[in-house]
Amino acid sequence: MVPASRLVVTISALIIGGYLSWYFHEYVHWTAGKLFSGDPSVLYAFWYKIPYPYAVEFNSLSMMPNPGVRIAGISPHLIWMIVSLYHISISDFLISTDVFLMAESLHSISFLTLVIISAAFAAGVSVSPSDVVAAIYPRKYRKFTGQDLSHREWFLVLIGQVN
Repeated sequence: MVPASRLVVTISALIIGGYLSWYFHEYVHWTAGKLFSGDPSVLYAFWYKIPYPYAVEFNSLSMMPNPGVRIAGISPHLIWMIVSLYHISISDFLISTDVFLMAESLHSISFLTLVIISAAFAAGVSVSPSDVVAAIYPRKYRKFTGQDLSHREWFLVLIGQVN
């Protein structure tokens, strides 16, 4: 049995990591946009009074080359999955089919490492359809950006139902 204090530390690390994942994800899009002359700006929303980034707008999308659009779309997923897998591999985290063993092993990881792993993992796996469209079809991404499409509508663009 894990002491209650350690349980609070572990849950706190996971919550903080989850919150930071929004920043990890969107600021990699922003950095790629900056590198490829996209003039990016981060868009924020608020949950109660807590700000979080939810998207990156490329103000000069027409200036970005197709490879730049592709890299901007896929880079958070590649970077943060590699970071999280690296940290998992060097930590005491136990990969097992037994969920209880895995949960117990979370408590053996240091607070900072657990924050990094959870933030990086969440930033890496949070794939939006617009990220995939940018990575695979940069011309379609340019065409439909700025139309305030929902995730469902971006998915329809991705599968070719919207041209």
